[in-house]
Amino acid sequence: MEKEVGEELDYLRRIRLWFMNAVEHINEGDKPLEKGLVQFLLNPFRQVIVEFPIYMDNGLLKVFTGYMVQHSNVYEPTKGGIRYAPDLSLDLVTALAFDMTLKCSVANLPYGGSKGGVVCNPREMSRAELDRLTRRYAYEILPLIGPDSNVPAPDLGTGPREMGIIYDTYAMFNPGAPYVSAVVTGKPLSLGGSEGRMEATARGGAYVLEEAVRKRQINGLNSLEGATVIVQGFGKVGFNIADILYKEYGCKIIGIADSKGGIYSPKGLVPNDVLDFKNSEKIRVTQ
Repeated sequence: MEKEVGEELDYLRRIRLWFMNAVEHINEGDKPLEKGLVQFLLNPFRQVIVEFPIYMDNGLLKVFTGYMVQHSNVYEPTKGGIRYAPDLSLDLVTALAFDMTLKCSVANLPYGGSKGGVVCNPREMSRAELDRLTRRYAYEILPLIGPDSNVPAPDLGTGPREMGIIYDTYAMFNPGAPYVSAVVTGKPLSLGGSEGRMEATARGGAYVLEEAVRKRQINGLNSLEGATVIVQGFGKVGFNIADILYKEYGCKIIGIADSKGGIYSPKGLVPNDVLDFKNSEKIRVTQ
């Protein structure tokens, strides 16, 4: 089994290689894993592909491809995000579902891993088009989701609005069912969402960075106070981790970049100011 995984390998193959490296390590001990169990965990127990049409704002019908993969149902419900991206594929969704199973296991959480999504570019779609797409995708995956079976969440290209539409669609077809609001996480607060959910991923990243620095694994630092930071990505996670590191840890944010460009200042940047500038009319016109 390969011990080094190069970047030339696709994500699904990398995840499987890392998993098998861990299996080999476990098998060196007194309680090796059964081959059947390893084979069972290498592959998802359910993969679903859906094709569905929606009308675009120009009146034309367009067909979209969606996926839902549940990797392991040893623990239920399965848990994982819904991703909207133009490069989405069945292999990528499968790898992300596998990754979710491993993450839940490492954190000792009683969930299996799942992942879903639609092949689309949300940046090129209107709000109304995204709403129609989300509701139709939710309808297509209705048999696969539920509070006790499979609970989606936001991911790349989705957020509270999409999760609210999924919840609303599920509730429409399951009137009177108990715990309906538990069918999806990351909903707006008005629909039963959790406070702090928007910042949760970024805050987790900040905790990991803090712990790494505390153990002096990053450039000999033993504290984040005054550390200089460059943030790659400035969406839901990137902005929040920059803001948290700046406000709560006393870091100096000297660089911020996303898919459209970057900004750098050795004197330091204020994340909220950069976000206002990014969202300004001037930026939208010049892109």
